[in-house]
Amino acid sequence: CVCVLVCVRWSAATRRKLVPVFQVPNEIDMARVVRGEERQPLLAGSTAHLQQPAATTWSSDATRWWILLWFSYTSGLQSLLWFTWSSVPDQSRSYLHCTDTTLLQFLDEAVVAYLIAVFFASWLFTRPAGLKTSVRLGISMCLFASVLRCLPAVLSESQRKHNHTLVIACVHIAQFTNGLVAPLVVASPSLLSLLWFPEHQRNTATAIGNTASAVGRAVGFFLGPAMVKEAGDLPKLLAVEIGLTALPFLCIWAYYPAAPASPPSLAAYQASSTYHATSLGQSLRRTASETWAVLRGKGFVLLAAAGGLQMGVYGGWSGVLTDVLSDEYSDKRAGTLGSVNTFASIVGGLVVGLASDHPLLSRHLQAIIVTLCGMSAVSFAVLAMMLKPLEVAPLSHAGYAAVLAVGTVAGFLRGGTDPLFFELCAEVAHPHPAGTAGSVLTIFYHGVLVVFLALPGAVLAQGTLLAMAGVMVVSAVLVPMVGSVTYSRRALTTVSAKSHL
Repeated sequence: CVCVLVCVRWSAATRRKLVPVFQVPNEIDMARVVRGEERQPLLAGSTAHLQQPAATTWSSDATRWWILLWFSYTSGLQSLLWFTWSSVPDQSRSYLHCTDTTLLQFLDEAVVAYLIAVFFASWLFTRPAGLKTSVRLGISMCLFASVLRCLPAVLSESQRKHNHTLVIACVHIAQFTNGLVAPLVVASPSLLSLLWFPEHQRNTATAIGNTASAVGRAVGFFLGPAMVKEAGDLPKLLAVEIGLTALPFLCIWAYYPAAPASPPSLAAYQASSTYHATSLGQSLRRTASETWAVLRGKGFVLLAAAGGLQMGVYGGWSGVLTDVLSDEYSDKRAGTLGSVNTFASIVGGLVVGLASDHPLLSRHLQAIIVTLCGMSAVSFAVLAMMLKPLEVAPLSHAGYAAVLAVGTVAGFLRGGTDPLFFELCAEVAHPHPAGTAGSVLTIFYHGVLVVFLALPGAVLAQGTLLAMAGVMVVSAVLVPMVGSVTYSRRALTTVSAKSHL
């Protein structure tokens, strides 16, 4: 309550200082930028055609961290809610009186919901205050889903058995609703970093926003087994997750501005200037046109396929790891391995994102991705040989501590590639919107995830661990095939700096 009151007071004081969303200056023909007619001069090295309003000062304020905080929290919360039932599979089966197939459906239908809603999210990102609207809509749907899942808790054990269809229907609707939230937050970290952060912090902001989803899964690995010892403990876990949803709901609706008072860069200025009110039909046609234009780029498709492949398989790998290792380890040990791997992935994303903002590395994202993919492939291959069904001697004789260590290294290296894929896709797709590029990348990601989770349980048990090594090798091969990247978005920052000098 104190936090909300502070936010409201801060909101009232800050709103008086904010200016409207940036207006399109007469000297910039944004229609030409959207159509791609500005792309070639920029790639050729010319900067004369890029103009900016006179006496413009690019600056950033502390509000950007508030925006990033609740955006990341919402993304992590959505992932936590998605993973709730799978974090304690034995107790969930007993509580809901369902089978393993039903638990897999809970994971899979959220992914299907993502693919249904991603075009709407891509359209919303191009609307005025689109990012603000998407976060507010997302946290509201998360709260609805978390409350709906608790309805069966008011029933007794015998009533849940008698009304089994109703109980399962509530969970299905909640999972599907929660899945609709994902494209609103998962596809847009590069858009948020562009609109709110200066160029030297952009990769870091994207890394934080991107890894937040993995944070939610990692918390789920610990939170579920820690709180749920038997089926009767599940309502307590569901109630705690309602509380975790209510706080950000209040804060985001209390204060979440649509745009900074002053754009942090020329790229942010031009991106924001394209977001103007149009009719629904016009905006939908424009979104479809932008999406098609991005998909026509061979380099972008290869890059999105490489990123989506390894992200999708890893997402499925994290979701079914507890079940896959159930014959070898207890739920607690399997959950610890998954959680440590996921936390290492988070740290890898943050460390690599921060390091790649350095001027010496910021224009070499391809080389960094290929290096990380290759090293990660080796680590996952070693991990697969240490566990069933491969168990290659002498690696199979290593203890649980060695398995944790290799899993940590594999997660760190793979996690470092995620924010770089989002940033590189935005660079390759420029001048088309970063939100569109992120949406298309996540379409590949969730498409792979749907296929992965649809595989029979026997196939997952036999091939999940080795599959991670294979997809990292494929990604390492595909990324160099994209060709050279000119980093034209970052060139806008150079143009801005030169104009001030």
